[in-house]
Amino acid sequence: VNERVVFGNQMRLYDNLGKENRTPAAADSRRVLPAKMKFSSSLFCRRGSMCIRVNLIDYELREGEFISFMTDSIVDSFSMSDDCRLIAIFFANDGDPTLFDLDFVKFFLNRILAEPIKVSLSPYYAEKYEQTYRLLKELMQQEEFRYRKEALQGCLKVMAGLTAQCITT
Repeated sequence: VNERVVFGNQMRLYDNLGKENRTPAAADSRRVLPAKMKFSSSLFCRRGSMCIRVNLIDYELREGEFISFMTDSIVDSFSMSDDCRLIAIFFANDGDPTLFDLDFVKFFLNRILAEPIKVSLSPYYAEKYEQTYRLLKELMQQEEFRYRKEALQGCLKVMAGLTAQCITT
């Protein structure tokens, strides 16, 4: 069983960080691909490697690499190495826009609209990204936490900042 966490209709998290063996996600994806994505997507390869074709362009992600692409992108192939550990975050277009810092997100949107962003995070930033993701995931599950939305906003901003730091111009 893979780890999936949902925050209303706004955000979904998926990871296989705690898994010993390969997850069936890559094999299962053949049954649903090609697919027109109904959400914006961010994938972070924490270990191993993965290959994905987005809008007819092949991308290979290795340890510490991140890719993000917009809604309506076409994904027609996806595969992972046996040791791949993946963090995936999916954002709904019709979600609450206040969940994100819109000024900061514009930085990404201007780049993603042209083509998917692929970024290589240094080992330090990759570790901080995973730590922040784990906090994000934990907080998403704490429905009684009164300031959950604000805490999620903070986590997302930290993760975006870590990624933005590694984007080369």
